[in-house]
Amino acid sequence: MAALNRDILRPLIHADIKNSYSNKDGKLDSSSYALPFDDNTFDFVFLTSVFSHLKPDAVEAYLKEIFRVLTPGERSFITYYLIDPFATAQIEKKAARQLFKFSFPG
Repeated sequence: MAALNRDILRPLIHADIKNSYSNKDGKLDSSSYALPFDDNTFDFVFLTSVFSHLKPDAVEAYLKEIFRVLTPGERSFITYYLIDPFATAQIEKKAARQLFKFSFPG
């Protein structure tokens, strides 16, 4: 996740978040991770393909943190996969580029 503040340029902060898909030895839990920034700090937050690797509880936690650090009225840009009937069929046939490893209710 990266964030930009118009007034202050900050270096990228690496968070060692555990993820069974991409960082099995991570030290931090994704569902309880808090961004190390004050409330209402950023004008824009973007994530590209981050939620595609998270379980629902972690996505919810990230969304709460994004809302917390965004200045009221500002925006975020987030990309993610949509699992629709076509994608589900591709995953089941093992024909998808991304073979999602988690099953979710619904």
